[in-house]
Amino acid sequence: MAVELIRSRAIKPDNADDQGLGLMVKVASLANIRHKGIGYTGPLSRELLGFNSIVRPMARSIRNLSEMVLVSLLLNGDAAKRERTDWHKLGLQ
Repeated sequence: MAVELIRSRAIKPDNADDQGLGLMVKVASLANIRHKGIGYTGPLSRELLGFNSIVRPMARSIRNLSEMVLVSLLLNGDAAKRERTDWHKLGLQ
């Protein structure tokens, strides 16, 4: 997904940001992080909220595409089903 975001220029270094903090925050927001149930209490960034509104649908699209490719491989007989025994794990990942 990160490669697609770079290609679409959603992730790019900002020349005004000398330490690359904005880029680091965007990359960190791609990770699935578990936190306590109290919620976020800090300031909100409109740029980061906009970035996340791009990332979530893109992640869903990439996941749907990979699932469709996997199903197509299985249904068309293009995959060697007998050689693998972990198809359910592959689908869950």
